[in-house]
Amino acid sequence: LTFSHNINNVEQLSEGNYNWKDKQRSYISARGMVGQWTQYIEEGMPMGTWYLPHFVKMSSDGAFLYETATGGVTRDVLQAARKNVGSAVPKVNLGWSNTFAIYKNIDLSFSLRGVLGYKVYNVSNMYFSDPKLLPNLNANKQAMDWFEKKIDGTPTASDYWLEDGSFVRLDNLTLGYSLPNPMKLGINKLRVYLTGNNLLTITGYKGIDPELSYSGLEFGLDNFNVYPKTTSFTLGLQLNF
Repeated sequence: LTFSHNINNVEQLSEGNYNWKDKQRSYISARGMVGQWTQYIEEGMPMGTWYLPHFVKMSSDGAFLYETATGGVTRDVLQAARKNVGSAVPKVNLGWSNTFAIYKNIDLSFSLRGVLGYKVYNVSNMYFSDPKLLPNLNANKQAMDWFEKKIDGTPTASDYWLEDGSFVRLDNLTLGYSLPNPMKLGINKLRVYLTGNNLLTITGYKGIDPELSYSGLEFGLDNFNVYPKTTSFTLGLQLNF
C-alpha cells in the first residue's frame, strides 16, 4: 500500500520582474478562444491554482451569469471577479499492489491506483460546446441543445468547465498457473499467465482521460492533447531452468 500527499507554495517571485500579465498562466489553445487564461501565479498561492470567474447560473434568455466582486451577477465575463476555484494538483495519491496464491497453483496479482482531489479544465468540452460550430463543424450534444435553445456566444473561461478529475484505475491484473512437478520436463518452473493492462477506470470526468501531467509551471488543461490510453492483453509463458 502506498499513500502520498503533496503540498506546494510559491514563496517569492523575482522583485519587479512579474506584472499582472506575466502571472497569468495556462492559456487555452483553441480556435476563437486564444488569449483566455485559467491559472495565476502569486506569492502565497500554490502552483496549479485555478483562478477563474465563478459561473452562477444560466439566465432565462440563455446567457451565462458570473459572480461579481460585490456578490452580484453579470453576463459580461470581463466584469466578473476571478477567484481561487480549486487546484490542478491532486491532494492524495493512493496505490495498492499485491499477489495472491488463490488456489493450489493458481496466482493472481494486481496493481490498483487512485488519484484524488483535483480539478481538470476540460477545454475540449468547452470548445465543442460552442453552438457557433453548427451546422458546419463537429460539435457535441450540448452544443446541439444550446443551438436549439438559441444560446449564442463562444464559451468563455470560467469554472463552468472545471471538472473533478479524481479517478481509480486498475493498471494491471495478472492470472497465472504454475505447472506442478515441472522437473519431469527438465525445468525448475513452468508458468502460464494472462495479463491485462489498463482494464478499468472509475471516474466522473467526462473527457478522454483525467490523468494529466502535474509537472512544470502550467498543467491541468485537457486541451486537445490527451491521447486515450489503450487496453492490452498479454499471454505469456515463464520458464525457469
